[in-house]
Amino acid sequence: MKQLTMKNSIYLAALAVLSAGVVGSAYAAKAADNDALAVNDAKVGPAQAASAAEQHVVGKASRAEYADPKGQWVFAVEVVKGAKSWT
Repeated sequence: MKQLTMKNSIYLAALAVLSAGVVGSAYAAKAADNDALAVNDAKVGPAQAASAAEQHVVGKASRAEYADPKGQWVFAVEVVKGAKSWT
């Protein structure tokens, strides 16, 4: 349960950091052919998102992916600390 709570904390921290980078539904429809184009409107880059996640968990980011899981574009950052990982 603790890992799930930390995972939610990481996700919420990433959402807070990237809230300025939310892309409107009109752009999402325009970029439907290539989701990678959505990153052009991000106010925060993958390095900044990874840094924020690393500071929150006090671990190391292993990857960052720009995704639209719930209608908001955010960086999903996987952070490793010891033998555990959080996304």
